[in-house]
Amino acid sequence: MELLKKILIFLVIILFFSCDKTNKNNNSQKYKKIDTLLVKANNDFLDKKIRLAFADSVSLLLNELENDSLYNYYQFKLANRYYNIDVLKKYREITLKINQKALNNNDTLSIVKCNYYLGDYYYANFKLDSSFYYYKKAEKYISPKIEKNLIIEIYADIGNILHHKNNYLESEKYSIKALKLATEIDNYRYAYESYLVLGLNQLGLKNYNKALDYFSKAENVLSKMSDDTFYPTLKTQVYIDYCNTYMQMGDYNKMLLFAKKGISIKNFKTIDIKTQTYLKNYFGYAKLLLGDKSSLKEFQETIKIGDSLQYKPIQNTSNLHLGKYYLFI
Repeated sequence: MELLKKILIFLVIILFFSCDKTNKNNNSQKYKKIDTLLVKANNDFLDKKIRLAFADSVSLLLNELENDSLYNYYQFKLANRYYNIDVLKKYREITLKINQKALNNNDTLSIVKCNYYLGDYYYANFKLDSSFYYYKKAEKYISPKIEKNLIIEIYADIGNILHHKNNYLESEKYSIKALKLATEIDNYRYAYESYLVLGLNQLGLKNYNKALDYFSKAENVLSKMSDDTFYPTLKTQVYIDYCNTYMQMGDYNKMLLFAKKGISIKNFKTIDIKTQTYLKNYFGYAKLLLGDKSSLKEFQETIKIGDSLQYKPIQNTSNLHLGKYYLFI
């Protein structure tokens, strides 16, 4: 009887480990599929509907892996994909779900990331006060255990919000913190963005030469980022900032020069439509200020885009420039 009992226990143990190994193999196969789908969901050259279908497929696969140790890691990745294709409702839902679980488990890293992600959500919805609240909440949890890249992002985005609130000196403090850490670990993307915000702060203070110096430094960092998927957009952004600076300085020839450089960037048509439109607005406005009445074409085009996107900043800028056009003629 004792021998039979030992045999049964032995068989149960074998069966358990066999099932466990099968589950691990199944999970491994699912994660391979998820990795492939996540790459496709992040492909900017695909239509957004197709990218959304890939992201939704990841969501379905992850539902089968909820108790797995890698679940949270992939949920964050999925949330990021929804953010990148502007499906912000799903991005927020996933983030809140992870956050609740993180609070229950005292998972500090996930709490920091969730608050940071919520800050991004409200920023994308133009709710700067709510965005600032969550970025600052994330900052409270910063410790040596938190990965440096995440700390850099938090500091940089707090600096960005402070800039939008015209708190240029406080913005500068956070942007310098982000720049210092980014330089330490060769995080070129955030070094670039920190230089831009530092330049915009100087522009806000009417220190035009300092602003141009920071934009030049941002452009130098970009030379190390030519393989970045968003390189054309980042390149365009620094040209927009040059245009804005030269416009405020009254140097319309330089403004036109950098606007031309921007719209001549290779793969310009693949750039985010809002960024394209801002640059076209500067191009048209520079032409108008230099007496070229053919700028009407740019203003009509950008108004059409702004209306189709229902994006007020573009609509307002385009209508303002169009109004000035009719005053000029």
